[in-house]
This record gives sequence, structure tokens and C-alpha cells, in this order.
Amino acid sequence: MRLKFSGLAERELAAIPLRDRKTLGVAIRLLKADPYPEGVYGEITVDSVPVRFFSKESPPVHRLKVKKPPLSYRVLYAVDEEHEVVVIISVLTRSGAYPETSFYLAIFRAIIADYYKNEGWKYDLH
Repeated sequence: MRLKFSGLAERELAAIPLRDRKTLGVAIRLLKADPYPEGVYGEITVDSVPVRFFSKESPPVHRLKVKKPPLSYRVLYAVDEEHEVVVIISVLTRSGAYPETSFYLAIFRAIIADYYKNEGWKYDLH
């Protein structure tokens, strides 16, 4: 799998302290080999689950969490299985990682639609 970062995710990652950003980078790189990682990988433990509020989206939005060492950040991402690409949508703190509002739904849809447009592929919302 290839990784693609939204502009939003790049800005959010840049604002995270270096030590945490390095650990998140390791976790994000795991997505290249396994788009739904769960378990121990070297010195970190991660899990990935679909975010219930975004589960009906196409593709569904998942949450990647680093459990050990514990981090207060969550990576929200979508997997384009057809093109073998993981799109990193956003990197938020735990308290803000599950924004169940139509505003965030619109933002996430726009990020995914923009990814498909930039790649030159057709995108169907559902």
C-alpha cells in the first residue's frame, strides 16, 4: 500500500511534539504493510477500528491508535483497496478524534473526494 496525506493531516502532524510525531510516524508506516494493524510491532502496540459515525462512508474511515507507549493522538484514515492506497485524513487528539458532526463529515468527504480527483480517479460518495 502507498500512503497519501491530506494537507490537513500534514499540518496537524507538524504541530505535534517531535517525540510523539516519531512514534506516530512508525504507526502510520505500519499501514503500508497492513491497512488494519492490530497488536505489537517492535516497541509499539497499535489497534485499528472503523469509526462508527463514518462507517457508512465509501471508503469507511478508520481510527489508528497507539496503545503502547500511550499517545493522546488518533490517526483517522481511509483505505482505497482498489488502488492500494491509505489516505491519512486527520491526526487529532483523543478528545477531538471523534467529531460526530455534519461539519466534520463534510470535511472528511471533501478530503477523500480531493484525493480521488488529484489521482485522476472517479469518486462516488456512496
